[in-house]
This record gives sequence, structure tokens and C-alpha cells, in this order.
Amino acid sequence: MGVDEVLRALAGHPGYAVLALDAEQAAEFAALVEVKDPMDRLVLAAARATRSRLASSDDVLDGHGVERVWD
Repeated sequence: MGVDEVLRALAGHPGYAVLALDAEQAAEFAALVEVKDPMDRLVLAAARATRSRLASSDDVLDGHGVERVWD
């Protein structure tokens, strides 16, 4: 799935948003030194900065102050 497809899919769902990286997320990213994978750090930083839950099956995201939901 390409970027355009992802953006179109998300546009139809009001519960999802594409976020620009901002200073608060950058600060959260810097604070997550124990998370080695940079993409995991970005996802966690965005969730922490926006006080959002994560929809993910990846349990490595647990324990960083973000609720992870997955059924």
C-alpha cells in the first residue's frame, strides 16, 4: 500500500489524522531513549504528545505511557 492509498483510506475515517511532526513530538522522541527503533519512537512520541491511544499488535510499544489497543 502506498502513501496515497493510506491517505485516502484515512480521509474517510474521522477518528484518524495525519500529524505533522511538531516540537512537542520531537521532545517526546528525545525522551524515549530506551526505545531503540526510530519508527517506534516516532509513533510513541506522537501518541504521547497528542494523548492518543495506539492501535497496534506490537507489544514492544507497551510500558511507555501510551494505551495500546488491539483485538
